[in-house]
Amino acid sequence: MNRARNFRACSLALFSFTSASAVALAQDPIDVHPPATFTAEDFFVPLSTIDTESAGQLWAGGSNWKARFEHRAFTFFPWLGADAPRHLPWTWTTARVLADGRPLQTDAAAALTRLSPGIAELDHGPVLERYEVRPEGIEQTFVLRAPLPASEDLVVEGRIDTELHAAVVADQHGALMFHDDDGRAVVSYGAATVLDAGGRRLAIPSGFDGESISLRVPADWLARASYPVTIDPLTSPVLVYTWASGDGVIGISIGRNDEHDELMVGFTRQFVVGDRDLYVRVANDSFGNRQTIHTNLANNHDTIQVSLDYVRGAHRWVVAYDDDYSNQSRMQLYFHDGGVGAAIPGILRTTASSSSYDRWAPSFGGSTGSEPYGYVVYRRDHVSAGGNSSTSRVYGSRINASTRTVEAASLFRASAHANPDAERPSVSRRSQSNSGWLVVWNEYDPANSTEDWDVLAQRVTQDGNLRNWHVCGDGGNVNLHKISPVVAGSITDFRVAFLLRDGTGDKPTGDWGNEIHTERMFWPQNSASPTRYPATQLVTRTSNDLQLHGADSMAYDSDLDSHCALIWRDLQDGLYITNIGWEGRSVETAQLLPQSPAVQFLRGSVTFDADGLRFPLLASAWGSQNPISGRHLERRPASVIEYGSSCGGRLRSYNSGSTSNPYAGSGGFAIYLVAGRPDTSTWLFASTGSANLPLPAAASGSCALLLDAASSLIAVASGQSDSRGGEFFFLPLPSHVQANVYWQAVQISGASAWSTTALRTNIR
Repeated sequence: MNRARNFRACSLALFSFTSASAVALAQDPIDVHPPATFTAEDFFVPLSTIDTESAGQLWAGGSNWKARFEHRAFTFFPWLGADAPRHLPWTWTTARVLADGRPLQTDAAAALTRLSPGIAELDHGPVLERYEVRPEGIEQTFVLRAPLPASEDLVVEGRIDTELHAAVVADQHGALMFHDDDGRAVVSYGAATVLDAGGRRLAIPSGFDGESISLRVPADWLARASYPVTIDPLTSPVLVYTWASGDGVIGISIGRNDEHDELMVGFTRQFVVGDRDLYVRVANDSFGNRQTIHTNLANNHDTIQVSLDYVRGAHRWVVAYDDDYSNQSRMQLYFHDGGVGAAIPGILRTTASSSSYDRWAPSFGGSTGSEPYGYVVYRRDHVSAGGNSSTSRVYGSRINASTRTVEAASLFRASAHANPDAERPSVSRRSQSNSGWLVVWNEYDPANSTEDWDVLAQRVTQDGNLRNWHVCGDGGNVNLHKISPVVAGSITDFRVAFLLRDGTGDKPTGDWGNEIHTERMFWPQNSASPTRYPATQLVTRTSNDLQLHGADSMAYDSDLDSHCALIWRDLQDGLYITNIGWEGRSVETAQLLPQSPAVQFLRGSVTFDADGLRFPLLASAWGSQNPISGRHLERRPASVIEYGSSCGGRLRSYNSGSTSNPYAGSGGFAIYLVAGRPDTSTWLFASTGSANLPLPAAASGSCALLLDAASSLIAVASGQSDSRGGEFFFLPLPSHVQANVYWQAVQISGASAWSTTALRTNIR
């Protein structure tokens, strides 16, 4: 069968047929499964370390608090709302343990030690100071191991360092409330209770003198106690804000590990202005059994963007994120073995830092092939610029996920004009067959008074080398800015999406426009430049209300090899996902989250599940009652049914990958003939209805016309069968058509005709 024959003729005929015959059906609702909502539990983090700069520190957190443990001090950070200008921490340091009014002998060199993910201890000798992490706060206890020789009260004193205020209180049982300058209760130091080994319990008094809290256990109760004896208050936040009323989720990313049917999700959350925390979790394919595997909660570390993907050749996840520490942004890489969940911790690597440059906004592309490599791109700015400079550049490095090493960085478009501004890098993910990656970014020439933002693309080979760069869209039109590019694809087929925005001579800094365009390109890694296809308008608005935000907001269907899923935002309406067909048009679009005055920073990330043949995705909203949700974009129920009898062969359907179903927007769909007459003229017909009528000029009585001649019967293509009686007709399916189309082939030789069985294709 000649599979290369008739591609253009068939596709044009099918477009004409479906348009002229009005066979398109009303679209079914898009199949986006109900969301798996992330809850307050997804923000609960047991005790964990951060990195080398925070050596000796342990961190934990809940939905409305976080805490730091270091040396002999415990610092509690209450949730004040994501828009709070700064933290109002509350620190306890055990100052003295008194018996008979005299300090007990303690070890001044003792430090807090992590015993388990939920417990840390500080050994003072006679008294053990213990912290147990709970979702609602920190349970602090003091354990007296054995009776004291003294006969007076036992007193534990803790020095409090905070800007919060509390009334001076003489010894009394009850919680101590600490308030901010506006009088709002922010931190509660709970009412204390003492408990002995026999179960005897007593409510004990607490006092605050303006600097220290004291906990007092009466001597007469101690004299009758069974040891050990435990003093138990609870430190917790007062609900200044509930966790979902200003949740602060900003950056999100999702990836899939096909080896272990495992999802990984990463997200950043603004705790206060200038302090955004990182959370990375693994889950099963239904977003269940979520486990935290990596976090960065330190108040002096700030993470804006996270990007992650799986490297199958190394059997390992790679998480890339920017980390602003000590007024400098650098890139962190976290490596975590696939399929182990939280049972085995991963390893964090800090990329080479420089006192001169910030490295941030990373995008990471993994691979599904046999080699252990991924690729990370990021933007680099001069530190002196304080963040977003006018001379940003885009760099990238190949990552060996097996050895957890970063190779030398490459500058993208190294032959560009003198001082470009390059921003918003994105790299394709899930590279197949060791075929490398495609990188896209924005670039602007400040020296050109009529310059516009352009989208550039550059091919990266599997060995990390760069091919030529290429300008996407209408690069010569200086009246249109092309901004916020994202990319998806693999092997040779790639799709780039970007925004258009009117303007000339200006340099907009925002990431919104009034049109979304996509451009398809065929670019093998051994080719210096791509074969381009015309850019296609996907979405349009009358004003600059459209956003593409996040390097991981586009994914490629590596099974059908023609579809991509793109998440985008309309500032007036909400967050959407569009399934894009081979010609760059929408197959289907659905709203993921609605826009409302209380909701901002809608974000989305999507990947592809090569086993389930669907797109897992994340959607987030700052200010939503459910700030993060996970769900799947499923394929529609397309199908093919063979019917009727034959006097000259049978028809079969073909599609790329694991299916032969006719999905709308499939660029690789085909119908082919088997067991027909060899070396015979063959015609393929289509109709919108079926029939069972005598075939004119039939070569035998079993020949039948199985299509309804009254329902727009059309000859779609013709060809010559091969020596085995086979012929192959490529029929790229239009994205906008959902229809029931009937097909039959007829072979003609002289005055005789032979008919095949027929196919009913439910194009969805």
